[in-house]
Amino acid sequence: MSPDNREAHLECVGRLYSHQVVLGLPLRMWRIRIRAWAALSTVERRIASMQSSLSNFAEVERAAYGLLEQRAQQQVAANESPLSWRAEYARCRLALQKLERVEAVDSPSDPVPLGVLVEGADSVTIRQRPALIRSIKQQASELEKANRNDDPACWTLASDEMRRATAELAESEIQKLCSGLEAHVLDLYSLEEVIKHLRGRRKEQALAKKEKQRTRDNIQKLWEKLQAWCKVPTDGITQQEQRNQGILAEGAFKRVLQQDFPWGEEARQPRDQRIARMLARCFEQKARCEEELHLVQEEMERAVKYYMLRVELLTERMQHTMTASVEKLLHKHLLHNRHMLRAFTSLKNGALPDDLSLVGYMDN
Repeated sequence: MSPDNREAHLECVGRLYSHQVVLGLPLRMWRIRIRAWAALSTVERRIASMQSSLSNFAEVERAAYGLLEQRAQQQVAANESPLSWRAEYARCRLALQKLERVEAVDSPSDPVPLGVLVEGADSVTIRQRPALIRSIKQQASELEKANRNDDPACWTLASDEMRRATAELAESEIQKLCSGLEAHVLDLYSLEEVIKHLRGRRKEQALAKKEKQRTRDNIQKLWEKLQAWCKVPTDGITQQEQRNQGILAEGAFKRVLQQDFPWGEEARQPRDQRIARMLARCFEQKARCEEELHLVQEEMERAVKYYMLRVELLTERMQHTMTASVEKLLHKHLLHNRHMLRAFTSLKNGALPDDLSLVGYMDN
C-alpha cells in the first residue's frame, strides 16, 4: 500500500470512528449522571441513617460543619505553601541513586520503588535511562541553586537532612493517596448502582462492568503505592506511625473497600468526634455529587441548544436550490443532527437514550 493510500485509509477510519464516538455521547452522559445520582443517594441514605440513630444529631452536625471549615482553611494553607524544596530534592536524590545502579534499580532494602517515587520511571528502557537521569539531575541542580544548597554531599541516605525530607515527602504523598482512594471507593459503589439500573441492556451493562473493574484496578494500584510510602520511617510523629501501621495491617485493604478507612484520627477519638468526622466526609461527598450533577445538566442544555441550531441551519439551507450530491450530503448531516437532538432532549428529560454506536467507547 502506498503512503498516500495508507493515509487516506487512516483518515477514513478515523472519521468513521469519531462518528461512532459522537453517537455514543448521550448514553455516556447518562451513565455519568446515573453514577452521580447513585453516589448522592448512597450518601444521603448514610446521613439519614446517622440522623435517625443519633439523639444529638444537631450537635454532631455542627461539629461536622466546623470540621469542614477547618479542612477548607487547611486546604488553602496547603495551596499557599506547597511541598518544600527539601522534599523535592530528596525525591531527586533517591531517584538518581536508583537509576545510576548497574543492575536492578530497586533494591529489597528500598522502602519505595522507582515507579512509585517517579511516576512511570519503572517502564523506562535502558536507552531512555540517560535522558531521564539528565532531566532529574537538572532538576536537582536547579533546586540547589535556588536554595543555596552548596553541599550536596551532606544529603546521604543516612543523614538527618535526607531522613527528614524523605519523611515530609512520604507524608505529602500519603495524604494525596488517601484522598484519591476515598474518591475511587465511592466511585466503585456508584458503579454498582449503575449496573443495577442497566439491567436488560447488555451492551451498556458490559461497559459499566468494565469501568467498575478498571476502577477496582486503580484502587489496587493506589493501595500498593500507599503501602510503599507507609514503609518510609516517619519523623518521630506517633500519630503518623499508628496510621501507617493501620494501613500496613493485614486485612486493611478489605476494610477500605468497605469504606472503613484506617487513616485519619477517627480510631483514636471519642465516639461523637468519630461520627462528626464521618458526617463531614459524607457532606463533602454530597457536595461533590451535587456539583457533578449540575455540570452534567449544563452540558446537556448546551448540547440541546447546539444541535437545535444545527438542525435549523441545515433545514433552512436545504430549502434552497442545490445539486443532487450536495442535497444528499446535507440530508445525511440533517438526519444525524436530528438523532442527536432527540437523544439529548430525551436525556435532558430524564429518559434513557438509545445507543446507536457500533463501538464500546470508554473514557481513558
